[in-house]
Amino acid sequence: MKTVLFVNIPGTGKTMLAVAFYYYYKYGSGADKIDYLSLWPPITEILFDEILDNLRRGIPPTATEVDKPEKLKFEIKIGGISYSFTFYSLSGEIIKEFARNRNEKEIRRLLRTNRHIREFANKLLHKSSVLVITFDPTLREAREILQSRCLCNTLLTVYAKESRSLLRRKEKIGKPVIVAITKCDLVNIEDPEQFLKKKDPLLYGVIRNRFKNYYFIKTSAYGKARRIDSNEYVPEEGTMKPIGMDKLLELIINISS
Repeated sequence: MKTVLFVNIPGTGKTMLAVAFYYYYKYGSGADKIDYLSLWPPITEILFDEILDNLRRGIPPTATEVDKPEKLKFEIKIGGISYSFTFYSLSGEIIKEFARNRNEKEIRRLLRTNRHIREFANKLLHKSSVLVITFDPTLREAREILQSRCLCNTLLTVYAKESRSLLRRKEKIGKPVIVAITKCDLVNIEDPEQFLKKKDPLLYGVIRNRFKNYYFIKTSAYGKARRIDSNEYVPEEGTMKPIGMDKLLELIINISS
């Protein structure tokens, strides 16, 4: 089974990307493109259906709370091959541990001393076939900095774990990384790679300098959003029309083969 890991901080659309993926391949036009889909824990499907029902009634989703399932797994079978998609720390709280510094030596110390970081790195980051980092282009100021630090340190943790076998310390590693820029219906993005290079040059540099295989795509859970409050949106017509789900799955399949 091919394993794919999705990560980012709180409030960056990770849960809604999971909901969009679920909707697209369960009820939407992607349903006839796969052989099988299941979610774990099973209660997640009930929670997602409630979110979809609320969206149809114009009620935006609330922030994912820590007491909700923190680790969500999709299992999809397509063309006889099974893929496991893990959205880790849906609330994003555990991932915030990575925001404190960017020092590789300190990250290596955390891998030895912090149980949550060690589990994250050993069981998820290290064993996943593909790493997907979601990037919210709408964040500003402190939260924009937090996102950058967390994602940079997540990637440096991957590098710290997998570069131990390298002959040269600065050699790039082969772990595939997909940067899925979310909420593309709210921001004008023509070229996802050039957009990230300008928006977050530090993150872009970490990707370019330490990884051999990286890809950039743009996605949207809603397709077209309607603002109902200062920072709350619902699908314009009440029904999700996700953007980029086919591209995301196609890319995962191609680079996992």
